[in-house]
Amino acid sequence: TFCRRCYRGVVSAGVAGGPNSAERATLLQALGGTQWTLSDAWSPPAPNVQSTLVVGAPDGTKHLSVRGIQTWLRTTKGVTIPDDQVYFYDDNRRNPPSFKVS
Repeated sequence: TFCRRCYRGVVSAGVAGGPNSAERATLLQALGGTQWTLSDAWSPPAPNVQSTLVVGAPDGTKHLSVRGIQTWLRTTKGVTIPDDQVYFYDDNRRNPPSFKVS
């Protein structure tokens, strides 16, 4: 796939099953594990993003958490991901358009 060597994250409006849940473990595994997420900690949404795994991000604001992931990666892991290398997929059609203006 195109992102075989990409870092990965998730921004969810929900809680992804809650702390220490099997759902979160499954999501982390599906993302390729900490090798590709660089974290196994789950973070609140922007403006307090603290990992690549974000929960509780309201629809329409997910782009802010994605920007927070980019900042977190740069400041804590030394990984810079240019905007044109960020890919976002969502099941809510209201969310992707916000990336066009951010």
